[in-house]
Amino acid sequence: MNLLLFVLKKFLRLLLTILIISTIIFFVIRVIPGDPALVVAGIDASDEEIQAIRAKLGTDVPVTVQYVRWMRDLVKLDLGKSLTSGQSVKSLIRQRFPLTFTLAVLGIILGVVIAIPLGVLSAVHRWSLWDYLGMVYSQAGMAIPSFWLGIILLLLFSVKFPLFPLFGSGSLKNLVLPAIALGFARAAVILRLTRASMVDELSKEYIITARAKGLTEKMINYKHAL
Repeated sequence: MNLLLFVLKKFLRLLLTILIISTIIFFVIRVIPGDPALVVAGIDASDEEIQAIRAKLGTDVPVTVQYVRWMRDLVKLDLGKSLTSGQSVKSLIRQRFPLTFTLAVLGIILGVVIAIPLGVLSAVHRWSLWDYLGMVYSQAGMAIPSFWLGIILLLLFSVKFPLFPLFGSGSLKNLVLPAIALGFARAAVILRLTRASMVDELSKEYIITARAKGLTEKMINYKHAL
């Protein structure tokens, strides 16, 4: 019962967070200079055409009315249509979700594969060369934006040395560089958490007891602490 209540509270907080963020984004977009109707109509459109597009987009009414309509459609899972392509936003999400999901999973896997061994190594050999290298990597990984690293990787391994394709998404090879860019940042966070957790575990009494019993460091580190 307590677990169910905990999950329910977390879910409600998630919904509230999404609602607050989406509301802020909605009003910020309306405040930004520019008229979507002008973008859709083009520079040669007449005033009548622009007004008709505004009516079609629903931007010819006050912002509060737009917000109420937007919330009503959101409850019905109606995300509207793209201004550029005219397609349903839901259909566009369905088209791109598999590739996005695959890329996210690859980034997480890569981050875990890199970070956990390095984090354990840093914790076991504190203040050694491995530990300093791990700390430098974690700082760099959290400081370097993923999109910037992705651009650098493309310039190096798609333009300078054409080992990977610059465009497209038809094969796993297309996902290698984006996955590295995402995994690099994730690994930095996981590495820091792994190191901190391992250092904390290695200082606990049951680890001291295990050493007193004569267990090997390998067994203590990888079976008990990890």
